[in-house]
Amino acid sequence: MDDEATIRNLLKVALGKKGYEVLEAPGAEDALEILEQEQIPVILIDLGLETMNGFELCERVRKDHPEAIIYALSGHVGLFGPQDFSEAGFNGFEAKPIVIENIYKIVKDSFEQIDRLAKNSSAKDIKRILVIDDDNQIREMLRQILEHEGYTVSDASSGEEGHIRFSEQPADLIIADLVMPGKSGIETALAIKEEYPTVNIILMSGCDWYGLDAEFEVAKALGAVTMKKPFQRKSILKAIKQIQQ
Repeated sequence: MDDEATIRNLLKVALGKKGYEVLEAPGAEDALEILEQEQIPVILIDLGLETMNGFELCERVRKDHPEAIIYALSGHVGLFGPQDFSEAGFNGFEAKPIVIENIYKIVKDSFEQIDRLAKNSSAKDIKRILVIDDDNQIREMLRQILEHEGYTVSDASSGEEGHIRFSEQPADLIIADLVMPGKSGIETALAIKEEYPTVNIILMSGCDWYGLDAEFEVAKALGAVTMKKPFQRKSILKAIKQIQQ
């Protein structure tokens, strides 16, 4: 958005050569009209617009497009401090006369930031965790580790109890022992998965007995992450991070 046609044309041609789609507006009203129809991820605003200065326009745009990355362009950026730009809602600023390589970098970095945020937002969000294990010490240890990391934790001492707990209050993640009296970890995971197919599961065992590898293969077929006991704090947190990616 710039009231100088030469600047608009320069940016449109230069960024177009880099593969970007560029929309231009000669004034604030034109810009707001475009933004009513289009979602523009990266916006460049000249501070010296006639009917509404760039600071005012940025504040207007920011209200309706909080996710946009907005940069100020001005031949007088030295008159303002970084706080002035930040308070108006700008992500940054670039001085005129324009150095096109600097604009390339601003736009490239902005789109990379947008991509990173999109990947983070699409990651699985885990807040509530259900721990199922017949070993009291394991349950208590996991509760302390996970609550210290900010997770909400509930627990159960058997597969049957865990299934009931999950039905009463679904969790984002189940951490269950493979080998338990009564309903095993695999059986519990299968039962819960049948009702809640998207639930995340970590299955673990400290038993060194014939057939454990086969149990782990079944667990992996369910989409579960598998771990062997004993494990360290960093191992369980790494497994949760793996699920969230």
